[in-house]
Amino acid sequence: MKHWRMAASLILASSLAACGGPEPKPIKVRKMEDTVRYDCEDGRSLEAQFRAGEAAVTLLVGSQTYVLPQVPAAAGVAYSDGAVTFHLLEGTASTEGLPGGDVSGCQGDT
Repeated sequence: MKHWRMAASLILASSLAACGGPEPKPIKVRKMEDTVRYDCEDGRSLEAQFRAGEAAVTLLVGSQTYVLPQVPAAAGVAYSDGAVTFHLLEGTASTEGLPGGDVSGCQGDT
């Protein structure tokens, strides 16, 4: 009888996990606060400020500042407030929904 309950619990837990997907985990930073400058293909640049233990990024683009919570991503790491998205994949950054035009192919100074 115990085995049936355990099996049912595992099936239920697996089913629930599959529905919502895993919660994003904060990106690992080297120190309490880490600022990375990204130089992009079109000559523009941006800065991303990461804080240890936080699943969010502060994105500085020109005179604009965006605080973006981390969201699930199919690949890499993504941060979005629903309007602006900052995506990191294999050391390259890009944006979507950025007023003034998106950037892509941004390489970090790390």
